[in-house]
Amino acid sequence: MVFLSSQVYGQDLIYDTIFAEQISSKDERYENSIELYKKSETWRIWTFPMENKYDSVITTIKEWPYKIQNINDFDLNTSWTKLQTDSIKKIQFEFKFDSGKRFYSSAYQFFGQINLFNGNLQSITEWEKHGRIKTLRIIYNEIIICYVILIDTWQFQFFSIEKYFKNRYLGKYLTAEYEIKTGDKITFEVVDYYPGTVFKDISISEFQIEGAKN
Repeated sequence: MVFLSSQVYGQDLIYDTIFAEQISSKDERYENSIELYKKSETWRIWTFPMENKYDSVITTIKEWPYKIQNINDFDLNTSWTKLQTDSIKKIQFEFKFDSGKRFYSSAYQFFGQINLFNGNLQSITEWEKHGRIKTLRIIYNEIIICYVILIDTWQFQFFSIEKYFKNRYLGKYLTAEYEIKTGDKITFEVVDYYPGTVFKDISISEFQIEGAKN
């Protein structure tokens, strides 16, 4: 897998920009319609929930159906939706590993890749009506490490930020600046979006990790 990168500018600093990739039609997880993805179990096989989620506004409104939990439910009929005017639009994950049993990049754990379905996938019509995420700012603890540009598609897509973290388990990226441990947090903050044709909101249906293999 190849992940393209470029540079964006902000606050007089230069940050890497990662570009998400759409799944290849040759991949066994690929489907050619939203409805087929809804029926398929294949894309779920190595996709796992990001168990800790953050949304300080919407999760306090019990009747709001577009909660942050929807990004982890394996249900493409549900989505996390924020108004474009909301001041807080971010997903946060805190690492909680079992001592000696689970750790960064060990079996089924996060190793840097995110799998997602961008937008409201109830139908093609609903996908077009609602906004979608375009750009995410990635923050490790309190440090901005890069930006990610998502694709404006209902198709399965993914991106990797593994190059920023030491992976001692597999002996990869050992010169990386950061090393993930229990208690660390990664925040995915929405900073730009693709507008919908009707609603002034931003939706995403699934946002999960690719689990490391055995």
